[in-house]
Amino acid sequence: MYAEAVDYLFSLDGCSFDGFWLNYVGHILSSLTSSLIRLSLATSALVSASLSPKRTCVRIQASSRTMPLTMLSRLRALQVARHDYCWDLADPALNPAQSVANCLRSSSEYTNVVAALEGTYEPELPLSNGGLNPPKSNGVPDASRNPMHPNHYGWNIDLI
Repeated sequence: MYAEAVDYLFSLDGCSFDGFWLNYVGHILSSLTSSLIRLSLATSALVSASLSPKRTCVRIQASSRTMPLTMLSRLRALQVARHDYCWDLADPALNPAQSVANCLRSSSEYTNVVAALEGTYEPELPLSNGGLNPPKSNGVPDASRNPMHPNHYGWNIDLI
């Protein structure tokens, strides 16, 4: 559901922001951003924290399209819409996101979350041989590998 919403926002062009929007769209965008921040923080904390053996662990599959950090980074489309098209309906999502980024900036534990909030997150993409393929320097992976295909790359995320 989150990936579909992010895909939709990412697909909008400049003319789309001049169209008719309901006034509660800002609340929906804020809820979407808040949820992605929470998921990103949870998955980042799981990677860096030592897991207690008493906790039950559940593993889910996440593709590059549905990885919370990637979706959060793609919400940079809201920053572009606000800046380039004066789309103020993005403000309810952008203001709290900026506040969270400012709070997390001092912690080295959440550098990926801050990068995602700023739209600069570049994931290391797994190769078919089990290694990692770093992203291109321009932040765009090799298009011939179709990284946005839902089943192309997968991460296992442990949820406690």
